[in-house]
Amino acid sequence: ILMGIGKGYFGVCYLILMVSMSIGLFKFAEEEGLDPLQGFFKYVIYLWLGDLVIRYFFQKMPTTLVKPLLIQNVRKKNIVNYCLTKSSLSFFNFVNLLMGTAILMKLLRMDIAVTTSVLFALSLTLFLLANNFLVQLLNHVNEFALPFLVVFAGILALDFFKYVEATAYTKYFFEVLFNYPFLVVVLAVYTIVLLVACFACQFLYLLAL
Repeated sequence: ILMGIGKGYFGVCYLILMVSMSIGLFKFAEEEGLDPLQGFFKYVIYLWLGDLVIRYFFQKMPTTLVKPLLIQNVRKKNIVNYCLTKSSLSFFNFVNLLMGTAILMKLLRMDIAVTTSVLFALSLTLFLLANNFLVQLLNHVNEFALPFLVVFAGILALDFFKYVEATAYTKYFFEVLFNYPFLVVVLAVYTIVLLVACFACQFLYLLAL
């Protein structure tokens, strides 16, 4: 019971933190003397990386949840589908949806066109939700994943303390998504590609057991 209460407490804290940061980036940009929207494009990469790192350390691999099924007469394809469905219903994905909703509300309050606001918020939400599958792929290559995350986080840390200007380049990605809302299709394809890659990796993993 105490573990359940503890998980619930930290879960609520994480939800509040991530949603608050989604909106707070606009205010932080203003404090840095930037246009709120341009500043958001610059700093939103921190949200993406933070979500990916937290998932990497705390999101369980779905295959660990289905070991009992391996000794039963259940097709491996069905087991993999169950794994992916289970992971898609994770708490982290729920937080991503709330983050996307908060960003949408903020954009609408800034009098940005409804269509642009909705499609941009949807693009960001898909980009975050894709981490659900990206982290599963990274977990299959742990010897590469951790150094990758450490280096990426280190670069952004240097950027934050103004030693380098990494976000001066990453911001263009999000700015393009905003200026060309139809690119939401590209994010949808990106998410689907990661989903298919996860299916293939987990199917091969189960075959090797």
